Formats: sequence, C-alpha cells, structure tokens
Amino acid sequence: MAADGSAARGRGLLWLGVAFAVAGAVVDFLWYARRPGAGEGVVFAVRRAGLVVKLSAGQFAAFATAVFAAALASVIVAFLLARHAVRIAECGMGKAECSETPNPQLPTPSTACRAAWRWVVALAALVVCAVPTYMLLGWADGRLSAFRHYDAAWYRASFFRELGLVSAARLFWLGGVVALGGYGLTRPWGGLAVSRLLGAVERVPRWVLVAGASGLVTVLALAVALGMLRGEPHYNDANGCYYQAKTFAAGRLWSPLVGGREFFDPNMCPHPAGVGFAFVGDRWFFVLPPLAPLLYALGMLAGAPWVVAPLLGGGVVAASYWLAREIFGGTVALIALPLTALSGWLVFNSAEYLTHVPCLVAMLVFMVAALRAMRTGSWAWGAGAGLLLGLGAAARPATALALCLPFAVAWAVWLLRRPREAWLPTVAFAVALAVPLACLVAYNAATTGEALTSPYQALWRNPAPRGENPELVAGWRWRPVVGVANFLESAFRFDAALYHWPVPALGVIVGALLLAGKKTPGVFFLGFAGLALALVHTRWGNVSVGMSGPRYVFEALPLGAILGAAGLVALHERFVAKGFPAERVRAVLFLVLAGLFAYGTLFTLARELPGYRNLHAVDVRVFDAVKARAARPALVFVPVPPSRDFTNKFIAAIARNDPGLSGPIIYARDLGEKNAKLMRALPGRHCYRWDYGKFALEPLEVRE
Repeated sequence: MAADGSAARGRGLLWLGVAFAVAGAVVDFLWYARRPGAGEGVVFAVRRAGLVVKLSAGQFAAFATAVFAAALASVIVAFLLARHAVRIAECGMGKAECSETPNPQLPTPSTACRAAWRWVVALAALVVCAVPTYMLLGWADGRLSAFRHYDAAWYRASFFRELGLVSAARLFWLGGVVALGGYGLTRPWGGLAVSRLLGAVERVPRWVLVAGASGLVTVLALAVALGMLRGEPHYNDANGCYYQAKTFAAGRLWSPLVGGREFFDPNMCPHPAGVGFAFVGDRWFFVLPPLAPLLYALGMLAGAPWVVAPLLGGGVVAASYWLAREIFGGTVALIALPLTALSGWLVFNSAEYLTHVPCLVAMLVFMVAALRAMRTGSWAWGAGAGLLLGLGAAARPATALALCLPFAVAWAVWLLRRPREAWLPTVAFAVALAVPLACLVAYNAATTGEALTSPYQALWRNPAPRGENPELVAGWRWRPVVGVANFLESAFRFDAALYHWPVPALGVIVGALLLAGKKTPGVFFLGFAGLALALVHTRWGNVSVGMSGPRYVFEALPLGAILGAAGLVALHERFVAKGFPAERVRAVLFLVLAGLFAYGTLFTLARELPGYRNLHAVDVRVFDAVKARAARPALVFVPVPPSRDFTNKFIAAIARNDPGLSGPIIYARDLGEKNAKLMRALPGRHCYRWDYGKFALEPLEVRE
C-alpha cells in the first residue's frame, strides 16, 4: 500500500509539473501574441487563426493579477508537494522519522528561527528577481525617469504587462521545474547513464576543459562580431571606444576640433545620447578611461581589432574557473565552467568594443591574487592584486571600486590581525596600484589639462550647449527613490539576462544557497561584491539596458555563475546526506540544467540574435554605400532628426572618422545653411548629404 501511495504521489508530481510547464508556455505565447491596445489596454492577436482578443486597461490589470496569483500559487504548491514527496522517500530509505504520531523532539526556537529566516530571504529574493517591483515605484512616483514618456501611466501599464506575461510565465515554469525535479528525485531510477557521461567529463584533464570552454566563448563571440556586427562597433559606448582606439593607434591622445563642436558632438543633437565626447579647447576625446581603447588599439595595429574582445571573453571563463577553484575547490570550479561559458550575455558583450569585458578580466584575476596574498602572505601576489585593481580602475573606476570592497575589508582585517605577515604584501599592493593610477592621472593631464580631472568630469564641466529638450522632464534630478528603483530594476533585468532561462535564475541561485545552508566566506565575498556593484550604480540616472541586459552590473555575471555552482554542489551534498543515491541526484540536477539551457539557447537564437543585425539602429550598409559612391576626399553630412535612433546613427558615423579629421571620408552633422562653415574649414573636399529615406548620397554645392 505504501508503495502504491508513493507511486501515485510520484505520478501526481509528474502531471502537475507538466501542467505548470504547459501553463508557462501558454503565457509565453501570449507575450509574443500581444499587440498595442487603445490607451493602456492590450490586444492578443493570432493572425493565422483569425483570433483577436481586446482587453481594456482595467480588464488586463485584473487578468494579469489573476494569472500572476495562479503562477505564484503554482510555485508554492509544487514546492510543498515536492518537499512532502522527498520526506516520504527519506522514510522509505530509513533516513527520516516516519511515525504518524507527533515527534516530542521538536526543533529548538533558534533552529526554527534560522530556518524561517532562510525561507523569508529566499522568498524575498524570488520576488525581487521575478517581479518588476521597480515599476510599482515608478507608478507611485511618476518621475523616476528624466524622460517625460516614462510617466505614471506608462509604469502602470508596463507593470501589469510584465506581471501577467513575464513574471507569471517564469513562475509557472519554476513550479513545473520544481515538480518535475521532485518527481525525478523520488522515483526509483539509477540515473547511471547520465552519471557515466558526467564521470567521463570529470576524467578529462581540467586544462582541456578550461581551454575548451574559453575557446567556445571566443568562437561564438567572433561569430557574432564578424557574422552579425561585421567587425564594426554598433553600440554607442562601443563607437566611442572604437574611435578612441583609432586615436591611440594613430599615435594621438585626442582629435583636433575643426569647424565647430556642433558638427561632431552627439550631445548637441535634438535627442542627446548617453555616450559622450569631452571637448576641451581645440581638442576632443572619448570620456571613458583609456585601458579598453588601448587594448583595442593594439588589435588595430595588428590588423584585427575585432578579435580582442572575443579573446578577453574567453579569458573571463578561464579567470572565473580560477576564482571558483580558489574559493570553493575543484568541484564547484568545474560546474562554474559551463555556467559561465553558456551565458549568451557574455558572448554578446564579448563581441563589441566595450569596456566591460576588459574590466571584468582584470577584476576576476585581482580577486584571485588578493585571496592568495591573504592566504600565503606573498608580496608577489600582493603586487599582482594592486596592479590588476589599478587596471580595472583604468577601465571602469566605479565597477572596480564596487567589486574590490569586500576584499578591501578582508585585507584590512588581515592587516590588523596579522601585521607582521601582512605588511610586506600591503606595501607591494600599494606600490603596484600606484603605477596604473599614475598613468591614469598622466592621461587626465594630457587630455583635460588637469591631472585630477577625468574626461568624464570635463564633459560635465563643459556641457554641450543646447536648447531645452521637450522630451526631458524640466528640473529632473536624482533622488533616493530613483536609486532604490535602479537597484530593483538591475536585479530584475540581471535575472533575465543571466541565461535567458524560463525561470528566475538569480532567485533560484540565491534560494539554493539559502535552502542548502551554504555558509562559507566565499559566498559572502562574491555575494557582497555583486551587491556592492548594484548599489554603487544606483547613483546613476538609469540602469543602461543594452547588449542583452543591464550593462552596469554585467561584471556580476561570473559571480552569479560561481555562486550557482556552489549552490548546486550544496544541494547535491544535502540530498546525498538524506540517503538519495548520488548518481540519481547528479542526473536530476544535470537534466534540469540541460532543459533550462536548451530553452535559454532557443530564446537567444530566436529573440536576441536577430536584433544584432541592426543593433542600436546602426546600419553599416550606409558606410558601404558612401565608400562605393563618394568621390575622394569627401565630406558627408548626416541628418539627425529628433530621435534617439538617429542620434545613434550619427554616433556611429562620427566613429568612422579619421582621428585627425584628414581621412578620405569625413562624417559630420547636417546643419543646413551652417554646413558652409565646415566646408570652408575642410577645403578641397567633395561634399554630400546622406538621405536615409532614399538610401543615397546627394551632392552639395561647395560655397566659398
């Protein structure tokens, strides 16, 4: 009878998991079938079936709330039933008390409090990662964004759309995964075939696995860089970085200003962009620190600038393995390899000319060096940590500051507790750190004219002169509520971007660590580093969603992968300790991950990858057409109507200029009658205006 009851419960979990997964797929389908509705309403349309359903704003809000409530209930029901099935299975293996009578040995209050605390935090993490709570703040505040379009009505409509069609789908899928995982764990099967496969992988030399995973990311990033982006920058910051790299490769630190700032400054366009060039006197240059442009300049000198970022992306995988092994050991490091390498977010960022991947490589190796310095007392590792932290600061200062904070605290404690052991590594750290910082100060002095004024500060001290932008909220300023919303949005979007899983990935990682009771210094090091990264960037005006995710917290990606690997190992150990066969536990965890990654890969191929053909509204065929049709030397004026997309196109055009403004083709902003000023400043050139509507060049008469 007990066996029959167990089998019935198992079949119940199976069918429940399938039902929840089907519900998740249906809600996913509704997301792709949605169409803009009147006002804040929503229209679902399946054209081939001739099915159209129109919902008003109120109707859709009620629908979204009901669907989300059902999805959240599915997670709770699936977890409770799976937990009950696991306990029954433990009874069958003699690992738990199976008596129907009450157990007199109740948990102590402290044990119950600790368990309750873990449950509360796990549920809170799930809610923050799966629910767009930042939109609730926007709905209540109405002025979170500097752009007028993002008002209270927009946040309200977006909140219910995300709640009912995104959050609900992810929670339904999570309920299905929990139920199916519980079914697989409690069924009497060995999982030997999967275990043999994993055992064969474990027998491969680690250096081969690390090289293979790193090579996979490099090859995939190269495929995106050359196949989709054609080896050219598209994203705004990437265009600025690319232009500065060309400047360095030409032996210059800045470009001369010819004709007037208004022809070359994107922030003087009707719709200003986030990217910035600093204009100081008669020179201009990119505002971000010099390390990343310098690395791309080396690639330009070698004739292959597009290979630098993909190689660094492979370096992220290797450095993540190294860090995971240093903190958690070989098993966690081995699992962290695929969790890092199989993130499409890493591949996409490694295909562009951005500052994130160079900074991330430097900071990951810094973490390893800092930990080894504190463990061994080696001055060499101390010097390496200082040098790498300085290089990280020379790529992204705020990011480097955030990621080093928990390590700086640990180092300070080490220095106070063991001064005799720590003083020499500390001196070596400080001396090595001073080298890249001195170079950064020298770069500031050469570009801005002041050693302690960065190009970014120079940009804000000398802002672009422009009239009032009707799209911006007059007098908008940062407030604490904006910072809170930025933090919540970063968590929500990071969760989705990490792997594009159908379930809340970050929420699952945090929940696994909490419920498995994983408490090691490594968890706190990496967890607080990622938290500090998000908190530091709350002071920014937005989270800069681009390149498939929130860019400002991209560097937390490998930290999440390593923590996820640690959580998986902890869950495996916990279930094995409860009496479940190790082979079965490994097989269930592997199959669950394989299914999640299969979904994420399909999502990336179907939804993310096509957008990279015209990333950031940049069409490189424009530059091909100009090269084919313009007589040399040419001056091409590019129109910039009041639209963010056209500002992006203009930034891409400016980035194609020669740093000395002496190349065969020069691009500038079309200012109508004022163009004559630049024509006179650049005499002897054939002048044209690009027409986006006709996709053609129009010759212009040169006025003397």
